[in-house]
Amino acid sequence: MLRGLPSPSSSSVGGASAPSAAEILDAIKAALDEGVEPGSAKYTALAERLRQLRNRIIQNAQDALDFLAEALQVARTVVDAARNPDQAVVMDEDHVGVLSRIIRDHAPEGLTVTERNLAEEIDQVVTRTLARPWDNADARSRGVRRATAAVFRRYMLKPVGEPYDSTVAYIEATT
Repeated sequence: MLRGLPSPSSSSVGGASAPSAAEILDAIKAALDEGVEPGSAKYTALAERLRQLRNRIIQNAQDALDFLAEALQVARTVVDAARNPDQAVVMDEDHVGVLSRIIRDHAPEGLTVTERNLAEEIDQVVTRTLARPWDNADARSRGVRRATAAVFRRYMLKPVGEPYDSTVAYIEATT
C-alpha cells in the first residue's frame, strides 16, 4: 500500500538520497486516499494526524526519529483502516495517558501530588496491559484487576467498590 517509498537499502545504494519527510507524508496520504473512503470519520482522523505531522519542525536527529516513528504509526493505522473498513481507528497513544493528561490539564484546586502520582500509575497499568500479549479477554481482565489492586494497595486504598471499580472499567475500556 505504501509502495511509493524507496526502501532504505535502495536509497543509500547508487547515490540516491533517502526520502524527505514531505515525500514520506505524501506516500502515506496517497495510501490514505486510495484505501479509506474520503469524508469518513477514519479518513478525517487520519488526515488530521498527517496534517499535524506536516506542521512539525525537525531540529535535530531525535526530532527526526520521533517524526519517523509517528509517521510509521500513522502509516500502519492507514493500512489497518484500509484492510478493516468496518473497525474504528484508534491510534495507540490516543488512549494511553488520558487520565494523567486530564489531571494535568484540568486539575481541581487542592489536588495533591499523591493523587497525580496515582493517576500516572493507573496510566502505567494501561500501558503495560497494552504491551503484554494476553491469551484471552478473561486473562486480560484478571491481569488488569490484579495490577490495579496492587496500585491501590500502594496508596493504602481498598481495592473494592469505588473508585476501584471505575478505575478497572477505565483501564478495560482503553485496552
